[in-house]
Amino acid sequence: MIVDDVSYPDEPMFQDGVVATAIDDVEASGVTYFSSAANTNMVANGQDVGSYEAPAYRPSRCPAAVVMNGETDCHDFDPTGGTASHDLLTVPGDTTNERNVVSVALGWSQPQFGIATDLDLYLLDQAGRIVANWGGLTDRQFVERVYQVVLGRSGDPQAVTYWTNLLGQHKKTRGEVIIAFSETTTARTRRAGEVNTVDVFFGMLRRVPTAAELRTWTPLTKTSKIALINSLLGSHAYDARV
Repeated sequence: MIVDDVSYPDEPMFQDGVVATAIDDVEASGVTYFSSAANTNMVANGQDVGSYEAPAYRPSRCPAAVVMNGETDCHDFDPTGGTASHDLLTVPGDTTNERNVVSVALGWSQPQFGIATDLDLYLLDQAGRIVANWGGLTDRQFVERVYQVVLGRSGDPQAVTYWTNLLGQHKKTRGEVIIAFSETTTARTRRAGEVNTVDVFFGMLRRVPTAAELRTWTPLTKTSKIALINSLLGSHAYDARV
């Protein structure tokens, strides 16, 4: 029998990934496997708001800032026959409180390594200004941003051109480029403490660490998660959750 209390945020939304396949394999050999169902949903005004799903893409007119960024249509979030080219999220300004931090993931029903549709995600503020987006970048801008975000530096021109050409020639998807960068020794070393800290907090407490917790634990978890795991095992927050 295997019992885990771990979340796997990198698993694909619409198909079995590596972890789900491994679970199927051990169950087929006669092992009983139990996994935590977690408690990451959010409820507002009696409605589940932790996720959004539509049976199909419904094109509608984009907000002005998104149109100016080159997009021609946006998904209609209103299922009642009206039109809503956005989904409204209200987030308090104090991001030191983990409840005020929003993590957004976008997925759609195509094979993980066979994506044929390009969907972009935009975050706008109340004034309709673009706060963040990845999809609205040119291939070169995308590669340059990946260098900055994943490796923490600018890419040399030849390397940027190499990756840009792979995207332009459809030999790599943007997701595959991010994975390739993320799996480099430099990226793993640079982000190890942060990734380990977030992984343990989310797996054990079902939340991301606060900014203060991240600053405290990131340098201590670069090579091992044990100290953090032991600390959370003895915490009131973990006792209350389990």
